[in-house]
Amino acid sequence: MKTKIFIKEKEMIKSSLIELEKQKKLNEEKLEKEYEDNLGIYKVWTVPQKDKYIYYKKEENKRTYIKQSELPKASVIVQNEYLHRLEKVIKKQEKLIDNFLESYCSDCETEALNKMSEGKRFLVKRISDTDEQFIAKWTEKHSGMQNGYPQKGTFKTQQGEMVRSKSEKIIADLLYQKGIPYQYEPELMLGNRRVYPDFVVLNLKERKTIYWEHLGRGDDEEYASTNLYKIHQYETNGYLQGDNLIVTREFRDMPLNIELIMKKLELYDLI
Repeated sequence: MKTKIFIKEKEMIKSSLIELEKQKKLNEEKLEKEYEDNLGIYKVWTVPQKDKYIYYKKEENKRTYIKQSELPKASVIVQNEYLHRLEKVIKKQEKLIDNFLESYCSDCETEALNKMSEGKRFLVKRISDTDEQFIAKWTEKHSGMQNGYPQKGTFKTQQGEMVRSKSEKIIADLLYQKGIPYQYEPELMLGNRRVYPDFVVLNLKERKTIYWEHLGRGDDEEYASTNLYKIHQYETNGYLQGDNLIVTREFRDMPLNIELIMKKLELYDLI
């Protein structure tokens, strides 16, 4: 998760630098075209006086105060100074992030083990489970196919279970193709109420469990009302959208949106 945050931050920095270059170019063109004499100013200095500032330039170690009528010109030069200073600060942040990403250890245990001989690794007891071990334990803990609802599934997923709708199959197959561990219809207690979410998925990077409800009949008022109440129960029991609860919907004129599903997988750091 930390690396993803820094990667996003770096992307924002790159966007900022692109925008900054545009602003610098515009400001420098303004300096060149509109203020050819530049007042002879290469740097503007200030002196605070009560509730205002007095501006001046230095020429041969002599102060020359800038008239009020010349301040618009001076402001362009000050803006240019600001943009160059900002560029330095942003590039410094970019370098710090690059250094962090280069040295960041996402799996410190494996890195430490790789520096030991095979014989020593054989004797080591890891502090935490490997990904494979963790997935196996998680899958056992979150057993699927727990819903005893009479209607049996008619659509077989790539993972092998039978699900009740084509949309559920699409979601399940997408999870399978992306290598995201999941179970279909696990059991979950919301207070005193037993529910069977459509899916439970594992964010392996954070080792975090996320439940998924797909509301496939949004046009059915009774169905929608019942499920709105269920979502409320999720939230009052600590399962919040954007954190550990995914909710997707579809309607007659708005079928399952794969592009939106992919955005949700990215939002929850599942891919």
